[in-house]
Amino acid sequence: LLMMMLLLLLWVLGVLLFVAPGQIHVDACCHAALLVLEPPTVLLVSFVCYGCSVLMSSLAVLCLASVAGAWNALQRVPRKHPSAQSQNSVIEVLKVILNGKLSRQRRKASTLVGDDLEPLERAVEQQLEAGGKPFGAKRAKGSLRKEIGAMMREMAEHPPGQAQVFLRIKELYAEDAIAGGKDTKSASSEDDSENDDDVAGGQAGRTAGDAVSFEIPASGAKTKSGGWRRALLTYFDTKQGHARLCRERPSTAAFGNWGILGAVRDLSAMPESDMVAKAGLFMGRAGKGVTVAVKLSSKDNAETVSNQWEQLCGAFQRDDTVLLFHLKNHYALIFALRSWCTPDGKTHRQMLTARKGQRPSAWIDFSEARSTMLKWGGYKIIRIQRQK
Repeated sequence: LLMMMLLLLLWVLGVLLFVAPGQIHVDACCHAALLVLEPPTVLLVSFVCYGCSVLMSSLAVLCLASVAGAWNALQRVPRKHPSAQSQNSVIEVLKVILNGKLSRQRRKASTLVGDDLEPLERAVEQQLEAGGKPFGAKRAKGSLRKEIGAMMREMAEHPPGQAQVFLRIKELYAEDAIAGGKDTKSASSEDDSENDDDVAGGQAGRTAGDAVSFEIPASGAKTKSGGWRRALLTYFDTKQGHARLCRERPSTAAFGNWGILGAVRDLSAMPESDMVAKAGLFMGRAGKGVTVAVKLSSKDNAETVSNQWEQLCGAFQRDDTVLLFHLKNHYALIFALRSWCTPDGKTHRQMLTARKGQRPSAWIDFSEARSTMLKWGGYKIIRIQRQK
C-alpha cells in the first residue's frame, strides 16, 4: 500500500511537471526519476528541484543568483543555513576577480602606451562626470568606447594638462597615421570577446595578486597599429563594469562564463568554505583554446543530437552536479529534463529552466537550446560539481 501511494505521488508530480510547469513551488531539495507509461505516449521525466536554494533576483544580478543557487543546491542547504552562499557573498568574490582583471588590463595598456595612465584616467573621469554620466551610469552598448575614443583624440590635439601621457598619445596617433593603421575591430565585437569563453579560460584562472610581465617599449617605439587604443578602451570598459558592480543595485553585465568559473573556484578556496566545487564548460560550441565536454555543431546528425541529450541526462542525474544554462542575457539553473515520443514516432526533448528570474518557469526544447548555443560561443551549459 505504501509503495502504491509513493508511486501515485510521483505520478502526480510528473503530471504537474508536464501540464503546469509555471506553477511549480517546492520547499525542499529532491532528486528522482519517474517513468510514466501511458500508451500511446511514453514520458520520461528526470527532475531535481532546488526550491530551497533558488534566489529571487532582478535581471541585473542573475550571475550572482545563479552561482549562489547552484552552490547551495550542491550543499543541499536552504538559503538561511549558516554555510549557504548569498548574492552578497558572491558579489564580494566577483569584485576581487574584476579587480585582478583591471590590474592586468591597466598594466597592458600602460605598457603599450609607454607612459603612466593616471593623468589620462583622471581627465576621462572628469569629462564623463561633467557630461552627467560617470563610470557606472547606464549606457547603450558600445557608446562608452565611442565617447572615450573621441575624448582621447581631442586630448591628443588639445591636452588638458602638461602630463607626458598626452604627448605620447599624440605621437601614437601620428605613428598610426603614417603606418596607415586603422582600428577595424568594432566595439560590439570587442564587448562580446570580453564575455566569450576564449577569454574565459585564461582570465578566470588568475587572481588579483598574479604578476604579468610585459616588455615596455621605449619612448617613441612603434607598437602594433591600433593595439594601444584597443587596450585602453578595453580597460575603460572594465572600469565601467567595475563601477556598475559596486553600485547600490549592482550589475554583473561585465561578467561572462569566465566570471562563473572564477567565482566557483574562489568560493571553494575560501577558508570558511564547507565545500570544494569545480566548474567547467559542459555543452556548447567549440572554439579556439576552449575546452567543452560535449561539443555542438550545426552539422550534427540525429544520432549525434540523441547522444548529446543522453550525455546531458547523465550529467544531470548525478547527485554531485548542478547545471547552469547561459542563454540570451540570462543565467539559470536547469531544474528538470523530460522526453517523450508521440504516436507519429517523433521524439520531444525539453529542459525546465527560466528565461527570466531564477524560478523554474519555462520548458525549452532541446533543439532551441542547441540553436541558442550554436549562435554564439558564449552561450553554454556550465557544469558545477562537488568534489570528493
